[in-house]
Amino acid sequence: MYRVNDNGGDDFEFKKIAGQDVWVVEEAFKRAVQDLPKERQNAVRDLRFDPSATGLTRALASIAKTDVLVAGIKQTPVGVTLNPAHAEGRAAWYSFGFLARRAAAVVLDVAESELDVGVQPVMDVTTPFAPPSARIFVSDSLENGAGYSTHLGEPKRFEELLRFMLGQTGNASREFFKPIIDAPHEHECSSSCHRCLRDYGNMPYHPLLDWRLAIDMVSLALDPGAPIDLKRPHWKGLVDRIAPTYFRSLGYTPVRLAGLPAGHDSGDNRVVILIHPLWDKQSRNFHRDLANAVALAEMKGWIWEPKTVFEALRVPYE
Repeated sequence: MYRVNDNGGDDFEFKKIAGQDVWVVEEAFKRAVQDLPKERQNAVRDLRFDPSATGLTRALASIAKTDVLVAGIKQTPVGVTLNPAHAEGRAAWYSFGFLARRAAAVVLDVAESELDVGVQPVMDVTTPFAPPSARIFVSDSLENGAGYSTHLGEPKRFEELLRFMLGQTGNASREFFKPIIDAPHEHECSSSCHRCLRDYGNMPYHPLLDWRLAIDMVSLALDPGAPIDLKRPHWKGLVDRIAPTYFRSLGYTPVRLAGLPAGHDSGDNRVVILIHPLWDKQSRNFHRDLANAVALAEMKGWIWEPKTVFEALRVPYE
């Protein structure tokens, strides 16, 4: 397993120290100097960079041998996309991974810190023009592995873990699932919190994480035909709560189009249709519910625009 640090996509620029075969990142070097005792700071503060040496732009990587569990979703219903290039797709994959880690820690009776989570983008080279998808990986944090990922990676055990996450395998499973899906958590948590997916270790991913998307991903992993829509109980309550306020804040009149919440602006005859975060809105390969809503909007002569619940919650005015 390897981890890559690409400095948030910008990579690191290394500069050569004059007279030495040593390359450093200037900002990191200056911070390191500040941590030295005062008597040593003056000795290194005057180091100069070689102006004739072209800087090197690099990402950093660390490689470790450990056990890894990898899981993907081969098939999705029509109109559903798991493309990690979209924020909603990345959110779904990372949410799936961190829910799987939390469930695995409960099942194995270990600390969550003993398992690492990541997402690996993948391309379907067998299908022309197929959008990217991804896979989650859950790995042992200990070098050479503790055997947890190998144990859970056996097909039957992994299916049991998925069913555990949906409360389908007994009392312990229901005790894991119900506090997430039921009140008061369902009503109070619009995306993620420390009661469901967040912890100190996954802080960089907090803006992406969404327990509702995690539940949908587990459902798809078990059944490629699972319904992915806003009618499911874990979505319906949220949408019913936020949609009217959201549309009124835009100055739109709340309406419904083929069962989907929408907001109509009579001034420019525009309508915004609120859709599930995993529905494809880039192509005309629409989910059935969105296709019906679009057809109805066009019959009325309205200019339509789909907006995901994910966007409405995080970037409502873009």
